[in-house]
Amino acid sequence: MAYCKVGDKAKVTYQFQGDKPITYESDISPIEVTTGESLTNSTSNYNPDGYRITFNSPQGAFGQIQFTVIDYQLYHLSSPYAGDYISFIPCGSTSFPLDPDGSMRGYLITSPVVIDSTVKCPSPISNTSNNVCNLKVLSNGEIVFQAQGKCPVNFTVACGDECPQGYCKIDCEAYPGYCCINEAVIQSLSNQLR
Repeated sequence: MAYCKVGDKAKVTYQFQGDKPITYESDISPIEVTTGESLTNSTSNYNPDGYRITFNSPQGAFGQIQFTVIDYQLYHLSSPYAGDYISFIPCGSTSFPLDPDGSMRGYLITSPVVIDSTVKCPSPISNTSNNVCNLKVLSNGEIVFQAQGKCPVNFTVACGDECPQGYCKIDCEAYPGYCCINEAVIQSLSNQLR
């Protein structure tokens, strides 16, 4: 779902379990906000729906390798096999694979990674069982902000000087000159005064 019109300042207020609410302001709009379970060792490249990565490697037939993954990371080895490497979490897995000696398993990479987000995993991970959630703010399909914390995560979005859906705007002396009050709180107070 897209939030806000072009030119609006989008304000995403989010709260992970046990944390105080935090507001992220985006100068870019419209935006989309997605939430879901995450992996404890995931990177900013994590997407539970999956995507295809393509890269060149001397380890691949004709030098090119393609995998559908949910996460990947790049790293550099100085020795014994110097070079840039890529490791990834394939569809259906929940962690980066390790070699028997405990080191990161990866492929030597000789080109930039090309991402095709139209290719998805056959079935997304339904339960990572680590109780870590992520929140991503996207604009034109690109991540502009993300955060992780304890599940569940709740969020509201306000556009420009408006309040989020489910909130009433009232004048107040503090900056920016108005406050957003949850309609459920107003209804509760009204019921108590009857």
